[in-house]
Amino acid sequence: VKTSSSPSSSKTELYSTSYPSLLSTEREVLGFQDWAVQCGVQAKNGFYLAQDFVDGNEDWFVATSDGGAQGSRILAIPAEMILSSAVIAQEFDGYI
Repeated sequence: VKTSSSPSSSKTELYSTSYPSLLSTEREVLGFQDWAVQCGVQAKNGFYLAQDFVDGNEDWFVATSDGGAQGSRILAIPAEMILSSAVIAQEFDGYI
């Protein structure tokens, strides 16, 4: 929720929020990463999650250690993890 126009030095956030608790909430990124691997997500070409602290807040981002060639795959996500309108229609089988 972006409701303020005060700039931030965060790599991922352009504006600060008027809800400071959202900025200071600890994220379960490593648990999320474990869950994704258990579901079949495969990282390629040195893809990894990295952590930094910006303005006293935890900041997560993705990076690659190898860089990879243009057009190369860096993350493989199983089709059954992707939510699409076709999957929803199939799941609800005519109820929507």
